[in-house]
Amino acid sequence: MSRPHCILLFLLSLFLYSCQNGKNYIASGKNTNLAPIEQIETESAAWHLNDTVTRIYFQMQNTGLLYKRTDSSTAFYARVRLFYKLTQEGGQRILDSGTVFLTDKSESELVDVKVLPTSFDLRATPCTNYIAEFEIVDVNRRTRYVRGINIQKTSETSDQNFLLLHRGKLHYTNYVKAGDTLTILTKRKNIPQLIADVYKTNIGPAPPPFSTRQRDEWPTKADSSYVAVFDAAGQTTVVVPGGGLLHLRPSPISNSGLTLLVLEPAYPNVGSAETMVASARYVMNKEEYQQCLDSKEKKAAIDKFWTTLAGNNDRAREMIRRYYGRVTEANKFFTSYCEGWKTDRGLIFIIYGPPTNTYRSKRDEVWVYGNEANPSSLRFVFNKVQNNFSQNDFVMERSPFYRDVFHSAVDVWRQGHILNDR
Repeated sequence: MSRPHCILLFLLSLFLYSCQNGKNYIASGKNTNLAPIEQIETESAAWHLNDTVTRIYFQMQNTGLLYKRTDSSTAFYARVRLFYKLTQEGGQRILDSGTVFLTDKSESELVDVKVLPTSFDLRATPCTNYIAEFEIVDVNRRTRYVRGINIQKTSETSDQNFLLLHRGKLHYTNYVKAGDTLTILTKRKNIPQLIADVYKTNIGPAPPPFSTRQRDEWPTKADSSYVAVFDAAGQTTVVVPGGGLLHLRPSPISNSGLTLLVLEPAYPNVGSAETMVASARYVMNKEEYQQCLDSKEKKAAIDKFWTTLAGNNDRAREMIRRYYGRVTEANKFFTSYCEGWKTDRGLIFIIYGPPTNTYRSKRDEVWVYGNEANPSSLRFVFNKVQNNFSQNDFVMERSPFYRDVFHSAVDVWRQGHILNDR
């Protein structure tokens, strides 16, 4: 199996099972081995209009869709059938369902990249949580994809009670840029305002899988706060402060709400020499890392580091492309209360690449590298953690067992090779 296809299959699993609002996933009450199917890019968000109706916003990129002529005209068409169904979390009975169609027209075979949006309403009563599952069919290609999103109805102050807009468009992710002006909407008449807590975070890279050192936790005390008041139409505006966390909660006694991570403009891509240095910590020794941190020319310093490992410029460019490509993917799928590359799953993904098999339950994820029937296969377990800032927080079960195998994995990189170069 080719390396791009292997990564494609794993990244699909993260679309299916990511726990952020805006990322598409299906929560399962039991461990599920993720089936290898082709990848498409989709985003979704849920907004509670009232106690019983939740609006789902869904969009997908047209890349990967098959465009073809349907008649004697010169135009090409893509057609997508989206079937949605709602089930209670952990249940099987369908509580609501429906079908919507997406179409797009191109005047030539050279199709412009665009987003195909839609929205629909689901009836979801309060005091329980649900799964909204989406079956996406490319009618022309006759391929089927599955996506979904958790619907949280156990709290009137969770992030799904708020709709986030940037420049008039729906903002699907939980990361924003400093200086952005955001519009927040709510249908909750009992929420007159949001307390905006600003945290200046300093989260470091994840510790190695054998480490006894605790990871850097989310902040407990805000550096500053202010109040954003909703107008009569249920709308307020927030200007994003400098880097860190912006946590928006309805009242002083409520911890749940909307959390935004303030990151560099290029995020989830690696956009600065400082980030190149910081995210390379996993394959650097202390002296190399400190030397790059202290350098006034960080770009030159990090380039020299990779060239020294690789042995020549061409090989160094390939290692840089592949290593920071993994950093970018980690940011896309593992961002929580910190950048995705700093998380436990980000660490393992960057060093080892996509696992052979991924399993997921409501409580944990298990990544397997190698043939599971082989005693030498490697398993990492990540337990889901509840916190006020993220629903995408997983902590690795660390063990001294990993010391030798992790050092060996890092040594592969340090010898100028790309681990799991598939």
